[in-house]
Amino acid sequence: MDIGNKLKELRKQKKTTQTEVANFLGIKQNTYSQYENNVRQPDIDTVAKLAMFFKVSIDELVGLEISLSTSNELDAMVEALFLEFRDNKKFKDKNDDELRKFILETIKEELIKNINQ
Repeated sequence: MDIGNKLKELRKQKKTTQTEVANFLGIKQNTYSQYENNVRQPDIDTVAKLAMFFKVSIDELVGLEISLSTSNELDAMVEALFLEFRDNKKFKDKNDDELRKFILETIKEELIKNINQ
């Protein structure tokens, strides 16, 4: 597993420091630096926390591709939820793209919560 470059890329995109990420993880900055430089590999709990911090899936963090069937299933689920939510007065202030994004973010948050339980 080579996630060092991905960690560095995500950290720079988020415009945060190694120290800030390390503090979130409860580790020393030099330990986190070793992750980014592929000197050391994070354990599975740390990988889950990193995915939470950067708001990405574990698959994305470790470089796994989502299969086409999984992607199609997710698209179908989002579309079904979209059609259900579209007529709800609570969501009338959101345009279609905003509502789809809201649905995806909610699914992602729920998955992350389940990972951390």
